[in-house]
Amino acid sequence: MPKRVIDGEALWTSRKLALVEPTSFRAEYANLLPLAEINGSFEAEPRLVWRTVYAANRPDVTAEQVEQILLAFSQAKMLFLWSKHGRKFGYFVGIEKHGRLPSPSRLKGKHYKLGPEVPYEELAEFLGQDTHRLHTGYTPATPGIGTGFGFGTGKSLDTPAVSVFSGLHLSVSAVDNRAFACAFPTVNLQGEYRKIDAWLEVNPAKRPRKQRPFVFNWLTRIPKDAPARRISQVRELVIEGPRSK
Repeated sequence: MPKRVIDGEALWTSRKLALVEPTSFRAEYANLLPLAEINGSFEAEPRLVWRTVYAANRPDVTAEQVEQILLAFSQAKMLFLWSKHGRKFGYFVGIEKHGRLPSPSRLKGKHYKLGPEVPYEELAEFLGQDTHRLHTGYTPATPGIGTGFGFGTGKSLDTPAVSVFSGLHLSVSAVDNRAFACAFPTVNLQGEYRKIDAWLEVNPAKRPRKQRPFVFNWLTRIPKDAPARRISQVRELVIEGPRSK
């Protein structure tokens, strides 16, 4: 798993962390954060977390206590937990902010593991946000959410900054996604972002310096009568990129 950068000032002054009970659990946030893979998610089975984080040098901590610790951070809205096919997963809210995950340029040539896909509809419900707004970008500007491609610049752990899309090479902010949603109302934007990210992965020599015009040109090549599909129905990654004229 990649290295993690912990924002000490944000951690020390976090109002959400102050809500975690008992107080002895609060220090475990920094201890657990390195579990996150390059997209901020990880497998949150308590016994697996215990074996990875605590078994070697924290014999005083049990797997049962690990489960309580994870639930405590979830109750404070610092950790989103979900289950799929009988397995438990987690996502650290706000980890997609600038500097907390490896930048796309640092991923080149690295063999970082991609964590489980985050169910953004469930995450939106968990954070009390409107699901449609989370996916289409119809959200007011808030600290921690960028105004262009890339991650937000806010430092506070108390402001959830959910990226509309964050892949290996492509990151789309809420503001840009809103503009794309208005311009291409019938297009499944999440599905197209996945295709673009996959295309950039297999075509490193053709990665553009300016991503916004590249994405816009990509979307303009999609037939206008193409039916929109629900995000949950998109399962495949289409690697073929747009044909050049």
